[in-house]
This record gives sequence, structure tokens and C-alpha cells, in this order.
Amino acid sequence: MSDSGLSSILLVDDEEAIRIVGRKMLERLGYHVLTADCGLAAVETFKSRDARIDCVILDFTMPDMDGEQTLHE
Repeated sequence: MSDSGLSSILLVDDEEAIRIVGRKMLERLGYHVLTADCGLAAVETFKSRDARIDCVILDFTMPDMDGEQTLHE
């Protein structure tokens, strides 16, 4: 759990609509939500904030760096 008391989730998807709807749903459930639009951005966000990210929701079908590659990074 993050310092703010809320669990933090990193939501990764290349489709903006999914990120928007997913963020709204998760925030209504009480989570602090970070988003990334690609694998590279997800890895950068995770590395810079890993102590404050409790869960990652990861799209496995993204261009350039797919979800499996992102997961391994």
C-alpha cells in the first residue's frame, strides 16, 4: 500500500478509451491510478515509482513493446 493509504495501480494500455474508462472505474473503487500508453512508458513509470505501485494491469497486445516484453522488463 502506498504512503497515501490508497493502493496504487499502474494501468497500461495503448487504447486511450480503455485507459480513461479503466482509470475512472478503479478510482471509484478507491485506488490511486497511474496510466501508461505503451510498454516503454510503463517500464519507466514502474522503475521510477515501484515502491508505490501495488498492482499492474497490463495489456498484452500493444505495438512496439508488447505486454510480455514489458512484463519481463
